Amino acid sequence: MHHRLMKWVLAILVATAFAVPSWGQQITVSVKNSPLSEVLSVVEKQGDFKFFYSSALPDLDRKVSIDVQDKPLKAVLDVLFSGTAISYEIKNPRLVVLSPRLRKEEAPKTQERKVSGTVIDSDGVPIWLTCKVPCLSYPKIL
Repeated sequence: MHHRLMKWVLAILVATAFAVPSWGQQITVSVKNSPLSEVLSVVEKQGDFKFFYSSALPDLDRKVSIDVQDKPLKAVLDVLFSGTAISYEIKNPRLVVLSPRLRKEEAPKTQERKVSGTVIDSDGVPIWLTCKVPCLSYPKIL
């Protein structure tokens, strides 16, 4: 009994070791002039993964044509979203998240501001602070 169980465990381990993650799956799609949302459904049915996105995402109704045979998921997505306002991220072997692509002028801007002053206790005595500055962290009296 123990020997038979070990064979099953070994067989399962071997099978999972050679399992192909979704981004390595080979996708074949051939559609002409179809909405991008429908093409995503076709692609999703071929793999063991799901697309996660908002129906308000731009370009989902955009008509696309694609003809690929036995290509990895990443290559198919690169073709599908080329020239669109959509970006994608493969989060894990079973989930692909779609989001609006930020234009360069929409990228969040950082704003630097200099802050200075002295922190004192109730008696007016300066207190020790830990100042955290990029690449620098040490106790400092102000």
